[in-house]
Amino acid sequence: MAWRDIGIESLNEMWNLSVSGICHVGAHNATEISTYRQLFGNVPVTFIEANKDLEDDIKNSLSGFDNVEYRIVAAGAKSHIADIYIDTDDRHSTSLLKPHKVCSRYSSLRFHDPIEVQVDTLDSIMAGKHFNFLNIDVQGYELEVFKGATKSLENVDYILSEVNKAELYKGCPMIEDIDEFLRQFSFSRVQLEWYTGREDWGDALYIKKAGSWKTLY
Repeated sequence: MAWRDIGIESLNEMWNLSVSGICHVGAHNATEISTYRQLFGNVPVTFIEANKDLEDDIKNSLSGFDNVEYRIVAAGAKSHIADIYIDTDDRHSTSLLKPHKVCSRYSSLRFHDPIEVQVDTLDSIMAGKHFNFLNIDVQGYELEVFKGATKSLENVDYILSEVNKAELYKGCPMIEDIDEFLRQFSFSRVQLEWYTGREDWGDALYIKKAGSWKTLY
């Protein structure tokens, strides 16, 4: 079992998402572009990825699509230089937080020595661009990204974010911390799925001005 209900297709079917622009933070290989085009048409899409070694993969994924761009930069609460930790296998577990319980949870996971990357706020990275759907998967660094996106969040209607209920990465926020921060911007968590149904990490969908909808999980 992987994702059952929290995939983009399932979420769109359930919530009838009205997406006019997309920002995807933690792009990895940017393979979601095909799904975005199928579901939402030719809306503008920006992929953001901190790991420069994935740039060729991203270019290959986006080849043949228009109205889409990518940026090789990390998103965070402020502009600075930071260390990033990248796993030695598929480069999917990339985080600006030091790996913690994730190493004991997945015993085969190994990380390179940290390397330095540029971190900018999402507000600065996306200045002048329109998007109302934010998809974010940055291995425990999500709250820092939100802190640097306070202007952007004013115009965002939907957020799909990875969330945690264990400290897989050192100092990562718990799901309740994400809930509390996003509540300031009128977001409600309306759907949640823990990976395989039993892991300490998963994905959550937040919708703005959903006060009439009870948080489901």
